[in-house]
Amino acid sequence: MTTVKNEGLLLLGKTSSLIVFFLLLFIGLSFILINSSPASAGTCTWTGTSSTAPNTMSAIENWNLGCSLDSTSTLIFNNTTNTNANWDSAMPTVLSVFVSSTYSGTITIMPTTAATTTGNFTIEAASTSTIRVSSTLNVGGNLAINGGTINAVGTGARSVVMYGADNILGGNGITNLYDLTINGTIITLSGNVTTTNNLTVNLGKLLALIDYSVIVGVSLNNSGTITQTLGGLVTMSGTGNLGGIGNTTVYGLVITGTTVTLAGHVTTTNSLTVNSSKTLALSTYNAVVSGT
Repeated sequence: MTTVKNEGLLLLGKTSSLIVFFLLLFIGLSFILINSSPASAGTCTWTGTSSTAPNTMSAIENWNLGCSLDSTSTLIFNNTTNTNANWDSAMPTVLSVFVSSTYSGTITIMPTTAATTTGNFTIEAASTSTIRVSSTLNVGGNLAINGGTINAVGTGARSVVMYGADNILGGNGITNLYDLTINGTIITLSGNVTTTNNLTVNLGKLLALIDYSVIVGVSLNNSGTITQTLGGLVTMSGTGNLGGIGNTTVYGLVITGTTVTLAGHVTTTNSLTVNSSKTLALSTYNAVVSGT
């Protein structure tokens, strides 16, 4: 009897099995890598897990695996953790910030820090979070305070600078600032705003109040254009100046500060009210009242 060994087919079968094995291994590893990477390129989610640099935003270990803090980053604060976050001077300029309604912590712009976003800074509706500005916040997109609170804390320079081309400011949340500077081409309010110190509109810039109200603690310095077409009030609550070389047109103007001095012509399309024992000093300028 002659025995024939089919070694070629046997070898082919073993080779095929090895190919299938390595193919399955590759698919499995790919699945693991994909699911352990960030949800999208440039997204960084706050985890606040660092034991050596707690609450410090520039510490990469306080963010999700795969986060790279740079100008393309979108910072996400959600129910991953409610740990407070400190925006320190080592943080780079980022693309945007999104604070979810599920995040209830506090984000603090630390002293001597210039926090900058080239895009939007958004607090989602129903959020109970707080943004505390103890230095400078530069926003190149919308500063959408749809929920929660943004306020100024501490002493010294505490300013919010809106420098984008055509963006909104405010929302249904609380917007209570110290200094506000309008350096963007067109900035439109989407909620009431309070500044406990100065509101400044730079040359060639437009602040559209629409029908929202503004309270100014000291001076409203306008070298650009201020419009308020549909309602609302501008309340001057301290001793300071109002107006400038720009065009200042408001719906209603209320003087509650001890002495407010005009630094340019001002027009109200509805009303001008000077409270008891308060002074509106016209200087060499006109206050035009076309309402009551």
